[in-house]
Amino acid sequence: MMRRTAMRVGSAVCAVALLGSLAACGGDKEPTTTADGKPIVSVLVAKEPNQDKIANMQWAKDLEADCDCKIEWQEVDNGDFANQRNTTLSAGDIPDISLHAFSFVYAEQFSNLFEDLNQDLDKLPNVKAFFKEKPDAQKLNTDSKGHLYTLPNAHGKNNAGTGQLMMINKAWLDKLGLQVPTTWDELENVLKAFKTQDPNGNGQADEIPMNIKKLDPLYYTWHSPMLLLNSTGIPTGFNKGVSTYGFYAKNGVV
Repeated sequence: MMRRTAMRVGSAVCAVALLGSLAACGGDKEPTTTADGKPIVSVLVAKEPNQDKIANMQWAKDLEADCDCKIEWQEVDNGDFANQRNTTLSAGDIPDISLHAFSFVYAEQFSNLFEDLNQDLDKLPNVKAFFKEKPDAQKLNTDSKGHLYTLPNAHGKNNAGTGQLMMINKAWLDKLGLQVPTTWDELENVLKAFKTQDPNGNGQADEIPMNIKKLDPLYYTWHSPMLLLNSTGIPTGFNKGVSTYGFYAKNGVV
């Protein structure tokens, strides 16, 4: 599943899935076992290259112990996998479970490779509870025929507004005796000061006052000038797909 449809319930979902018959994003192959009879389950994770290996993380070790199985982690770089996704699906060569790898769209297109999770919800009590709390999450991941191939995510109350934040160099502000800007004029003045008043103290006006992506002509990318729209009252959450194409609601009207 891709980021916007990543599992909210992560290890708990996987633990139940691995204990039961759920194949999630798996193929037709029967699972192999270890010498002592434990099932070997393959889990594909699409992740950023600067993240530590999954096998080194404590939650992964706890998950393996909880499900009493051997997990073979297949880690792929997000950027590289974008070019491999269609080839992988066309070949039908996907693992038992995939995290942050295939979106709802891919699962529907290659539905013969994916498990309809509706038939497994009784084995996933935390997912059922999540859908009861957020019924729209289930609706948005259910296709026109009622199949549920991917599990959505929810960032919780702490991340309900946005997946992006603008940050400012507090050390530079303190060096120049400035406050965090709260208006457009204040921001402009602070950026000019950053550029011209040597806040890093190296005797040169070599500071880059703002580091931000260019505005993509096709869609609104992360970390782009679109973030500045928040100051106009238009929240640029980007946690849901439509916002990346410029859709927003005002007084209940899109």
